[in-house]
Amino acid sequence: MARYCGKLTITVIVVATSATAAPCPSWIDRTLPPGNRWGHAMVYDEARAETVVFGGGSRLDTWAWDGVEWTRKATVGPPVTSSLAVYDSARELVVMFTGTEVWEWNGTSWSGRSDAGPLPRNLSAVAYDSVRHVVVLFGGYTNCGDSGGCEYPGDTWEWDGTTWKQVSLAGPPPREGPAMTFDSQRGVTVLFGGRVRGGAFVQDTWEWDGLEWRLIAEAGPSPRYQHRLTYDAGRGVVVLVGGSTASVARFPDTWEWDGTTWTVRSMGGFRGRIEHGLAYDARRGVTVFFGGLAPQDQSLGDCWEWNGQAWAMRSPGNPGPRFNSAMAYDERRGVTVLYSGYLGSTDTWEWDGETWTLRSLLGSAPGMEHAMAFDSARGVTVMYGGSGGGAWVYEWNGVTWETKSGAGPIPRRDHALAYESTRQVTLLFGGTGYSGYLRDTWQWDGTRWTMAASSGPSARVGHAMAHDADRGVTVLFGGADGQSVLGDTWEWDGSSWTQVATTGPAARVGHAMVYDPNNRTTILFGGGLPFLGRSDTWSWNGQTWTSGGSADSNVARIEHSMVFDTGRNQLVVFGGFGGAPRTARADTWESATCLFDTDSDNVPDHEDECDHSVLGGTVRVGGCDSGAANRLLADGCTMMDRINECVAGATGRRELIRCVRMLTHEWRQAGLITVQEQARIRQCAVKADLP
Repeated sequence: MARYCGKLTITVIVVATSATAAPCPSWIDRTLPPGNRWGHAMVYDEARAETVVFGGGSRLDTWAWDGVEWTRKATVGPPVTSSLAVYDSARELVVMFTGTEVWEWNGTSWSGRSDAGPLPRNLSAVAYDSVRHVVVLFGGYTNCGDSGGCEYPGDTWEWDGTTWKQVSLAGPPPREGPAMTFDSQRGVTVLFGGRVRGGAFVQDTWEWDGLEWRLIAEAGPSPRYQHRLTYDAGRGVVVLVGGSTASVARFPDTWEWDGTTWTVRSMGGFRGRIEHGLAYDARRGVTVFFGGLAPQDQSLGDCWEWNGQAWAMRSPGNPGPRFNSAMAYDERRGVTVLYSGYLGSTDTWEWDGETWTLRSLLGSAPGMEHAMAFDSARGVTVMYGGSGGGAWVYEWNGVTWETKSGAGPIPRRDHALAYESTRQVTLLFGGTGYSGYLRDTWQWDGTRWTMAASSGPSARVGHAMAHDADRGVTVLFGGADGQSVLGDTWEWDGSSWTQVATTGPAARVGHAMVYDPNNRTTILFGGGLPFLGRSDTWSWNGQTWTSGGSADSNVARIEHSMVFDTGRNQLVVFGGFGGAPRTARADTWESATCLFDTDSDNVPDHEDECDHSVLGGTVRVGGCDSGAANRLLADGCTMMDRINECVAGATGRRELIRCVRMLTHEWRQAGLITVQEQARIRQCAVKADLP
């Protein structure tokens, strides 16, 4: 938008009619349903033609998958988080065994049925015998003493919908973590694998016909436990997915059993896992599996379907729970990039505003407490430091991580990075290294590091930075110096640091900051004292901090990651530690930032050339009242704003008259004033008192 005097450049202007400043919405949970979980119960409900999922992790909710979308059916249920379920086709109910109790789901609610029967146990196996209309339960472990020794009962029980009955003490060697399903074509319950007393993993296949167990095969899939089985009635085969033999390794394979032979059908396509859910959707003829624990016990929330030939991802899920991760917004590709973090593996994810996509599992070296920033000039995400990161710089181009120079700052973690678009360098400050807390400032230009300062803010960790591109400064707030938690604000102008405030948000660590170019403000969210996160939002305009209020406890967190998505005008927050309950989070939250309108002219400040206009009244020129209405123009300025520019910029009356004539000519041509109003404004320019 052009200014008028002194160059007297004229731009055609129309009246602002429909521009409206956006409201300030609350945080919205964008976590993809039903959320990451493991140890959940999952079964196909034939009567209602949907796959039902209950619990898992610390959740007590019930969801249903119809092949297209997830629907929450209930928010409360049995007070357990790990369970097994089957479908009772005779009574058209889902039956769940929690390890101590039997519960039933009728499509609407859960009801407790029995707590009398088998000893309380974990990692047992269940299946529904649709010929004899009973639930079959086998094995697990129980009565673990203080020394760690557990009992492995090796017993078989059946539930007829009313009572439990112990039907066998003989059969497969006692074990934990086997899997079972019912082969309706052959009328037998099939059991595979597990871990027997003593710790050995096994690969034997057994069948139960209601009278006795029979060993059918001793070879097939590799030894494992915590895998899952389901029966594909359409093709007449038992399907096996996943499992493990160690705390880290997870199998990504798929096997099928035809009653005689095991056949490997797939060796990948998804991440290996344990404690997932597996069920056969009879209406659509596909096997569905969901969630579980990947290597390093990272919880998953993806949903896949097997048609007998190949796996297809139907719902991508979310990155696993983590804190001390890092994110950056890639302006060129319009995605948020997330890397690693505590409890996360060295994985790279991208969020496009609708879906998380796992882009890489190999990653680079850092595991947590690293920092990232997007270099808009070179189109790469820059990462430095963190646990295991050494002194190397890593850059993500949207496809792969590339290792760059290792000559520069000493290795560190819990520092901060910000990309300075005005100087086209990535700025680093602080953190902790082998010599303790640090206060040095460095710049990375894409090729080499340069030390920019050794003084400024005190040595600290857990602080946050953001670059204010409009004012050409990088803003730093808070952190901890080893003695106390800090609440000071500093700005870097490219050559030195200046402390600009000691009041504002409460002192904190583990917060996140971004720059909002729409409002020309730096936004701060969350953080707090160690393990006690806040949910407040603050904005810094270069002079003062303004509170944006607090959200509920589910949003409160510390050591999370946040970016500003300029393409969608959204704050994006992922993970961290906190919420309710306070734990590592795997949730995604968004909030559109407020579009401030200081002068209430319905033109947001970031589009308003005159954001302190005085609305209404009449057009005056140097004290002379023309009587013409002072109208609002499309750029957020009023006619008086432009007249005042003429008065302030004119060196004499002739120049003032010329400036006013050009303005009123354009306004008359645009139909904003009448001929009479044009004449009166010009007359005032002749009569005006000049400053």
